[in-house]
Amino acid sequence: MTVDGNDTYVLSRKLTYTGGIRENYRAPAKSNVEKESTGKGSLTLDIENVKTQIKVIDGEIKQTIERVENLVVGANNRLYDSQTEIPFGFNTGTGEVRIFRDQIHPYYKAVGDQNINLFIALPDSQFAEPLSELGEITISLDVMVDVDRTVIIDGKEFDVKGNRWTRIHVTKEFNEENTTKRLRVRNPFSRRWTRDISVGTKLIDSLSVGINTLYYRNLKVERGNIATDWTLTPEELEVDVNRYKSEIKQLADSISLLVTYSEFSSQIQLLTDSINQKVSRGNVISEINQTAEAIKILASKISLEGLVTANENFKILLDGSIEAKNGSFSGTITGSTITGGTITGATIRTSAESNRIQLTSNALESYLNNVRRVQLDYDSLDFYTPDNRLGGEIVAFVDSIFNLPTLRLQSNNGIAELHSQRSSTNYAHVYASAFQDVDDDDAVVGAHVRYGSGYGDIEVYPGTVLIGARYGSNITDLEVSSDGVTVYGAFSVTGQKSAVVKTEDYGWRKLYALETPDSRFVAYMEKELDIGEHYIEIEPMFRQTISDYFVVPHIQNMASVYIVEILKNGFKVLVENKPAQVVFEINGRRKGYEDVYMEEVNYEHQTE
Repeated sequence: MTVDGNDTYVLSRKLTYTGGIRENYRAPAKSNVEKESTGKGSLTLDIENVKTQIKVIDGEIKQTIERVENLVVGANNRLYDSQTEIPFGFNTGTGEVRIFRDQIHPYYKAVGDQNINLFIALPDSQFAEPLSELGEITISLDVMVDVDRTVIIDGKEFDVKGNRWTRIHVTKEFNEENTTKRLRVRNPFSRRWTRDISVGTKLIDSLSVGINTLYYRNLKVERGNIATDWTLTPEELEVDVNRYKSEIKQLADSISLLVTYSEFSSQIQLLTDSINQKVSRGNVISEINQTAEAIKILASKISLEGLVTANENFKILLDGSIEAKNGSFSGTITGSTITGGTITGATIRTSAESNRIQLTSNALESYLNNVRRVQLDYDSLDFYTPDNRLGGEIVAFVDSIFNLPTLRLQSNNGIAELHSQRSSTNYAHVYASAFQDVDDDDAVVGAHVRYGSGYGDIEVYPGTVLIGARYGSNITDLEVSSDGVTVYGAFSVTGQKSAVVKTEDYGWRKLYALETPDSRFVAYMEKELDIGEHYIEIEPMFRQTISDYFVVPHIQNMASVYIVEILKNGFKVLVENKPAQVVFEINGRRKGYEDVYMEEVNYEHQTE
């Protein structure tokens, strides 16, 4: 026999059966020279699932201990989910197949409307290897019946005692590819009447018994023609297998220690110039590397217990606090309280979110949705709009006229406004603007108040002051301009109404208005009329301002003048004795105010 390229002799041959045939050979070992061994000191000891080995070769001593837990070796099952995903179907008749999971070994119960005759077909995905590549295979399962019966599996008969699990099997060969397809079947244990299943070539064509109830479990598919006890597939077994290994390896210039278990591994390596330690779990690794000059620690988490110091300049105390003489930081510092000291040239934020307050090297800023809205700098408090335009600022200065400290709210780019509001119908605001950006308006200062249906406004423009008031439908406006004073609406005074006139000899004097108990307009017309009847037309523009009227003739030369008839747009007069010089007074009620007569006034503050 040739082993590793070397000819050797077979001294003995032994066959053993442990769920499968195993063949062992014994032959002379290589020479000590070939193995670079001392010929002494090499020892291997197997006790159950623990293997201990000490190997001594030229320049090296190696010790290894391996232990395997939860591993039971037998013939390999090539069917996945062989306890809980093995639903049989009915070849003849109808019925139901139900699984009972709450057992050490789950089992199925098949109940039909006639003697049981079942089949099973499974998809490719449920086999560890394709059926066509397994060659000769043995299919086995446990069956049980309520009374003694003969169970037949693909033509092979087995006598089964009542209420006793019996292992039955059949050997077959699948030379063609297993074709997987989806079928819709009735689902008796769900509110859904049907469900889709994946099936392939029939694994068992017929499983029959002369009774309408059959129990089965633990289906197994294995190579060869000998049935063995049911096991999981090696792939499924590997999940529950625990493998331990420890190793010590010693060379002239190094010593290494290794311990592994499943995905865990610990290793220490001592070299002449360094010490390396490594602990890993899958892809997670921590590592310490020590040389004469430095120590390097690599880990996702590092925990230091006790007082930690560095050259007396840096300390981590037992309570978690840090003492340091100096520090330079980049990135983010997260904490709750900073006490004492001075922070220079830094930006301090209350939050990393879009709504925050931050202190920079020269300003305190407030942000809303990442837009700066308020800023306190060296000499002013600035306010910004949602689109980040400067709305206005509050500044303090010394007034140049009165030489007094002054606080000013100003807006150099828009409108400055003071506003107070309790509801949409109860508010007041004062505003000022020096610009003409909106509708070409001049600079303006104004005030506006509202309470319920009552309004009040004051607006001051260059050359004009507007004062307005409204309550319900009653509106009064006062306009003061370089052209005079105009009142829109009713105008009342408790004192005198007078005009101030400059006289030649008596200076400025007041002339007082003529008052009437109702609202009237009066016009005067000077005429020279011959003897006879005349029609006098009232000036049309004046006529449109009055409704009914009367005429008073003021005769200037002792003539006789009579009013004959009052017409719509004029009147007729008669002149007798001699031509007349006369002034006609047309006195009419103001149109729209015919019913107004000495209205009652109820002022809270009246002048006595």
